[in-house]
Amino acid sequence: MKSYIQVNKFSKTSLYLQIKDSIKTAILDEELKDNDQLPTEEAICSFYNVSRPVVRQAYQELINEGLISRRQGQGTFVTRKYVFTNLPFNPNYNAFLLSKGINPESLILSVTQLKAKDLMGVFAFPPEIDWVYVIKRIRKGNGIPLMLEIFYWPELYFPKLEDHIHHDVVTSKVWEYYHIPVGQMKTELNSEVISDVLAQILSVEPNSAVFHFKFIHVSLDGHFTSFKESYFPGERHQIESELFNVYG
Repeated sequence: MKSYIQVNKFSKTSLYLQIKDSIKTAILDEELKDNDQLPTEEAICSFYNVSRPVVRQAYQELINEGLISRRQGQGTFVTRKYVFTNLPFNPNYNAFLLSKGINPESLILSVTQLKAKDLMGVFAFPPEIDWVYVIKRIRKGNGIPLMLEIFYWPELYFPKLEDHIHHDVVTSKVWEYYHIPVGQMKTELNSEVISDVLAQILSVEPNSAVFHFKFIHVSLDGHFTSFKESYFPGERHQIESELFNVYG
Protein backbone atom coordinates (compact mmCIF):
# COMPACT_ATOMS: atom_id res chain seq x y z
CA MET A 1 0.00 0.00 0.00
CA LYS A 2 1.13 3.56 -0.73
CA SER A 3 3.13 5.16 2.09
CA TYR A 4 1.26 8.48 1.82
CA ILE A 5 -1.85 6.90 3.36
CA GLN A 6 -1.59 6.91 7.15
CA VAL A 7 -4.17 5.21 9.36
CA ASN A 8 -4.02 5.09 13.15
CA LYS A 9 -6.92 3.22 14.73
CA PHE A 10 -5.99 4.57 18.17
CA SER A 11 -6.45 8.16 17.02
CA LYS A 12 -9.57 10.11 17.94
CA THR A 13 -9.74 11.34 14.34
CA SER A 14 -12.25 9.34 12.30
CA LEU A 15 -10.81 6.74 9.94
CA TYR A 16 -12.36 8.23 6.80
CA LEU A 17 -10.88 11.64 7.65
CA GLN A 18 -7.41 10.14 8.20
CA ILE A 19 -7.55 8.52 4.77
CA LYS A 20 -8.93 11.64 3.13
CA ASP A 21 -6.41 13.98 4.76
CA SER A 22 -3.49 11.65 3.94
CA ILE A 23 -4.38 11.64 0.25
CA LYS A 24 -5.20 15.36 0.20
CA THR A 25 -1.85 16.26 1.79
CA ALA A 26 -0.03 14.09 -0.75
CA ILE A 27 -1.83 15.89 -3.58
CA LEU A 28 -1.25 19.40 -2.23
CA ASP A 29 2.41 18.61 -1.50
CA GLU A 30 2.66 17.25 -5.07
CA GLU A 31 3.75 13.81 -3.90
CA LEU A 32 0.77 12.80 -6.03
CA LYS A 33 0.63 14.43 -9.47
CA ASP A 34 -2.22 15.06 -11.89
CA ASN A 35 -3.49 11.80 -13.40
CA ASP A 36 -1.76 9.59 -10.82
CA GLN A 37 -3.95 6.59 -10.08
CA LEU A 38 -5.11 5.97 -6.51
CA PRO A 39 -5.53 2.56 -4.88
CA THR A 40 -8.92 0.93 -5.29
CA GLU A 41 -11.38 1.12 -2.43
CA GLU A 42 -11.08 -2.67 -2.08
CA ALA A 43 -7.29 -2.47 -1.76
CA ILE A 44 -7.46 0.15 1.00
CA CYS A 45 -10.16 -1.80 2.85
CA SER A 46 -8.10 -4.99 2.72
CA PHE A 47 -4.76 -3.46 3.69
CA TYR A 48 -6.00 -1.28 6.56
CA ASN A 49 -8.86 -3.55 7.64
CA VAL A 50 -11.44 -0.77 7.37
CA SER A 51 -14.98 -0.90 6.03
CA ARG A 52 -15.98 0.01 2.48
CA PRO A 53 -18.18 2.97 3.61
CA VAL A 54 -15.14 4.52 5.36
CA VAL A 55 -13.08 4.55 2.17
CA ARG A 56 -16.04 5.52 0.04
CA GLN A 57 -16.72 8.60 2.21
CA ALA A 58 -13.05 9.64 2.06
CA TYR A 59 -13.00 9.34 -1.73
CA GLN A 60 -16.36 11.07 -2.15
CA GLU A 61 -15.25 14.13 -0.17
CA LEU A 62 -12.06 14.34 -2.23
CA ILE A 63 -14.21 14.17 -5.36
CA ASN A 64 -16.45 16.94 -3.99
CA GLU A 65 -13.39 19.11 -3.41
CA GLY A 66 -12.23 18.60 -6.98
CA LEU A 67 -9.02 16.79 -6.08
CA ILE A 68 -9.80 13.34 -7.52
CA SER A 69 -12.22 11.84 -10.02
CA ARG A 70 -13.47 8.41 -11.03
CA ARG A 71 -13.06 7.19 -14.59
CA GLN A 72 -15.48 4.56 -15.74
CA GLY A 73 -13.77 1.20 -16.05
CA GLN A 74 -10.33 2.63 -15.18
CA GLY A 75 -10.26 3.64 -11.53
CA THR A 76 -9.77 6.76 -9.42
CA PHE A 77 -7.26 9.44 -10.40
CA VAL A 78 -5.81 12.69 -9.13
CA THR A 79 -7.35 15.70 -10.89
CA ARG A 80 -5.84 18.85 -9.46
CA LYS A 81 -7.07 20.96 -12.35
CA TYR A 82 -10.13 23.15 -11.95
CA VAL A 83 -11.92 24.97 -14.75
CA PHE A 84 -14.03 27.93 -13.58
CA THR A 85 -16.27 30.07 -15.75
CA ASN A 86 -16.22 33.85 -15.22
CA LEU A 87 -14.63 33.63 -11.76
CA PRO A 88 -13.12 37.14 -12.16
CA PHE A 89 -16.63 38.58 -12.25
CA ASN A 90 -17.92 36.71 -9.19
CA PRO A 91 -18.50 39.26 -6.39
CA ASN A 92 -18.55 36.52 -3.72
CA TYR A 93 -15.31 34.72 -4.51
CA ASN A 94 -14.84 32.96 -1.17
CA ALA A 95 -18.51 32.01 -0.81
CA PHE A 96 -18.53 30.61 -4.34
CA LEU A 97 -15.53 28.38 -3.70
CA LEU A 98 -16.93 27.20 -0.37
CA SER A 99 -20.20 26.29 -2.09
CA LYS A 100 -18.15 23.97 -4.33
CA GLY A 101 -16.44 22.33 -1.38
CA ILE A 102 -13.23 24.22 -2.14
CA ASN A 103 -11.28 25.90 0.65
CA PRO A 104 -10.31 29.47 -0.35
CA GLU A 105 -6.95 30.85 0.70
CA SER A 106 -5.22 34.19 0.20
CA LEU A 107 -1.54 34.90 0.73
CA ILE A 108 0.25 38.25 0.48
CA LEU A 109 3.52 37.66 -1.36
CA SER A 110 5.00 41.15 -1.03
CA VAL A 111 4.26 44.76 -0.09
CA THR A 112 6.56 47.42 -1.54
CA GLN A 113 6.61 51.14 -2.34
CA LEU A 114 7.79 52.27 -5.76
CA LYS A 115 8.06 55.57 -7.59
CA ALA A 116 5.16 56.08 -9.99
CA LYS A 117 7.63 57.10 -12.70
CA ASP A 118 9.30 53.68 -12.38
CA LEU A 119 5.95 51.99 -13.11
CA MET A 120 5.27 53.78 -16.39
CA GLY A 121 5.71 50.51 -18.25
CA VAL A 122 2.84 49.09 -16.22
CA PHE A 123 0.46 52.05 -16.00
CA ALA A 124 0.54 55.80 -16.69
CA PHE A 125 -0.27 57.25 -13.28
CA PRO A 126 -1.59 60.83 -13.07
CA PRO A 127 1.17 63.45 -12.58
CA GLU A 128 0.17 64.18 -8.97
CA ILE A 129 0.97 60.57 -7.99
CA ASP A 130 4.53 60.20 -6.65
CA TRP A 131 4.77 56.97 -4.62
CA VAL A 132 2.70 53.83 -5.13
CA TYR A 133 2.12 50.83 -2.88
CA VAL A 134 2.48 47.60 -4.85
CA ILE A 135 0.89 44.56 -3.20
CA LYS A 136 1.13 41.09 -4.70
CA ARG A 137 -1.34 38.45 -3.54
CA ILE A 138 -1.88 34.84 -4.61
CA ARG A 139 -5.36 33.35 -4.20
CA LYS A 140 -5.82 29.58 -4.04
CA GLY A 141 -8.50 26.93 -3.86
CA ASN A 142 -7.61 23.77 -1.93
CA GLY A 143 -3.98 24.85 -2.17
CA ILE A 144 -4.06 25.24 -5.97
CA PRO A 145 -3.21 28.74 -7.27
CA LEU A 146 -6.22 30.25 -9.05
CA MET A 147 -5.06 33.81 -9.59
CA LEU A 148 -2.35 36.36 -8.92
CA GLU A 149 -3.43 39.90 -8.01
CA ILE A 150 -1.17 42.95 -8.10
CA PHE A 151 -2.62 46.06 -6.46
CA TYR A 152 -1.27 49.55 -7.16
CA TRP A 153 -2.50 52.01 -4.52
CA PRO A 154 -1.13 55.60 -4.53
CA GLU A 155 0.31 56.72 -1.21
CA LEU A 156 -1.36 60.09 -1.83
CA TYR A 157 -4.81 58.53 -1.32
CA PHE A 158 -3.82 55.61 0.92
CA PRO A 159 -1.23 56.86 3.46
CA LYS A 160 0.24 54.21 5.76
CA LEU A 161 -1.53 51.51 3.79
CA GLU A 162 0.90 48.89 5.08
CA ASP A 163 -0.92 49.10 8.44
CA HIS A 164 -4.13 47.87 6.82
CA ILE A 165 -2.92 45.11 4.53
CA HIS A 166 -3.71 41.51 5.37
CA HIS A 167 -4.11 38.29 3.40
CA ASP A 168 -7.88 38.66 2.90
CA VAL A 169 -7.85 42.40 2.21
CA VAL A 170 -10.98 43.54 0.35
CA THR A 171 -10.62 46.52 -1.97
CA SER A 172 -13.98 48.01 -1.02
CA LYS A 173 -13.04 47.89 2.66
CA VAL A 174 -9.82 49.78 1.94
CA TRP A 175 -11.76 52.48 0.10
CA GLU A 176 -14.24 52.63 2.94
CA TYR A 177 -11.49 53.09 5.54
CA TYR A 178 -9.95 55.96 3.56
CA HIS A 179 -13.37 57.49 2.85
CA ILE A 180 -13.01 57.10 -0.90
CA PRO A 181 -16.45 56.56 -2.46
CA VAL A 182 -16.61 53.60 -4.80
CA GLY A 183 -17.15 54.80 -8.36
CA GLN A 184 -16.61 53.18 -11.74
CA MET A 185 -14.27 50.39 -12.74
CA LYS A 186 -12.85 50.18 -16.25
CA THR A 187 -11.57 46.78 -17.31
CA GLU A 188 -9.21 45.52 -19.99
CA LEU A 189 -8.74 41.84 -20.79
CA ASN A 190 -5.93 40.28 -22.79
CA SER A 191 -4.85 36.71 -23.39
CA GLU A 192 -1.09 36.30 -23.10
CA VAL A 193 1.67 33.72 -22.87
CA ILE A 194 2.70 33.51 -19.24
CA SER A 195 6.22 34.42 -18.14
CA ASP A 196 8.43 31.85 -16.42
CA VAL A 197 8.17 33.75 -13.13
CA LEU A 198 4.38 33.86 -13.20
CA ALA A 199 4.22 30.23 -14.32
CA GLN A 200 6.14 29.24 -11.20
CA ILE A 201 3.92 31.36 -8.92
CA LEU A 202 0.72 29.98 -10.46
CA SER A 203 2.02 26.39 -10.70
CA VAL A 204 1.42 26.04 -14.44
CA GLU A 205 3.61 25.06 -17.36
CA PRO A 206 5.87 27.77 -18.87
CA ASN A 207 4.56 29.32 -22.09
CA SER A 208 0.97 28.42 -21.24
CA ALA A 209 -1.89 30.89 -21.69
CA VAL A 210 -3.06 33.34 -19.05
CA PHE A 211 -5.95 35.80 -18.85
CA HIS A 212 -4.50 39.20 -17.93
CA PHE A 213 -7.04 41.64 -16.49
CA LYS A 214 -6.37 45.32 -15.83
CA PHE A 215 -8.77 47.19 -13.57
CA ILE A 216 -8.80 50.99 -13.24
CA HIS A 217 -10.84 52.34 -10.32
CA VAL A 218 -12.26 55.84 -10.58
CA SER A 219 -14.03 57.63 -7.71
CA LEU A 220 -17.54 59.06 -7.95
CA ASP A 221 -16.15 62.52 -8.65
CA GLY A 222 -14.17 61.13 -11.60
CA HIS A 223 -10.57 61.02 -10.39
CA PHE A 224 -8.27 58.00 -10.52
CA THR A 225 -7.95 56.09 -7.25
CA SER A 226 -6.21 52.76 -7.88
CA PHE A 227 -5.11 50.19 -10.42
CA LYS A 228 -5.02 46.39 -10.28
CA GLU A 229 -3.71 43.59 -12.46
CA SER A 230 -4.98 40.02 -12.18
CA TYR A 231 -3.60 36.90 -13.84
CA PHE A 232 -5.84 33.86 -14.29
CA PRO A 233 -4.27 30.65 -15.69
CA GLY A 234 -6.02 29.64 -18.90
CA GLU A 235 -6.04 25.98 -17.94
CA ARG A 236 -8.19 26.76 -14.87
CA HIS A 237 -10.47 29.47 -16.22
CA GLN A 238 -12.73 30.24 -19.12
CA ILE A 239 -14.28 33.63 -19.83
CA GLU A 240 -17.76 33.75 -21.32
CA SER A 241 -18.98 37.23 -20.53
CA GLU A 242 -19.45 40.73 -21.88
CA LEU A 243 -19.75 42.23 -18.42
CA PHE A 244 -16.67 44.37 -18.79
CA ASN A 245 -15.73 47.46 -20.81
CA VAL A 246 -12.62 47.25 -22.95
CA TYR A 247 -10.62 50.44 -23.15
CA GLY A 248 -7.30 51.56 -24.58
